[in-house]
Amino acid sequence: NRPFLVQFGDYVWKAAQVDLGLSLADGRPVMESISAAFPITLSIALAATAIIALVGIPLGVIAALNQNHWPDNLILGGALFFWGIPTFVIAPLLMVLLCLQFPILPVPHGWTGVFTVNAIIPLTVAAIRPMAIVIRQARSAVLDVLSEDFIRTARAKGLPEWVTITASQLPVAIRLINFWRAVFSKSSFAATRMFAPGYSVSSSEENWPSM
Repeated sequence: NRPFLVQFGDYVWKAAQVDLGLSLADGRPVMESISAAFPITLSIALAATAIIALVGIPLGVIAALNQNHWPDNLILGGALFFWGIPTFVIAPLLMVLLCLQFPILPVPHGWTGVFTVNAIIPLTVAAIRPMAIVIRQARSAVLDVLSEDFIRTARAKGLPEWVTITASQLPVAIRLINFWRAVFSKSSFAATRMFAPGYSVSSSEENWPSM
């Protein structure tokens, strides 16, 4: 029955001391739940970001070097296809296909680490949609650089092709920082839906850049 401002002041004071009270869901201290779940979500997000960079950027480069040929069409078509599937559809779809219909993987339950079989589906869910955007950006970066006059001059003077391509991908790699919030939210979704005790945050599709 205390005044609202008094209660709010107590809350702010306790929050400043990293005391967020008890959870209404299970009665545990909130910070205890966060400290247990946050590292799992963070590990999924970091691993997913690495996969996005190591797979998405090379695919974008391959598409650019084969512009308007079948590798380009195949890679861009696949990227657009996976971009069009919402995350909340990808997760159960992968579980049905890979765990039940074609029992290649065990049903993920709990968390045993990033480098285990149980992490395959959560990492795929977290990485697949942002990878589609990175593929498009990497392809566009290569095509933009290769069309510049100074690049043609450098080629004529013997500049290796790999130097040009590598330089064109530096901005794409830096842009991965902009994906961090969205990748983290997808990782939290993947963790909680894959029965891993991940830290759940909002995962609105509106956080993503457009294709």
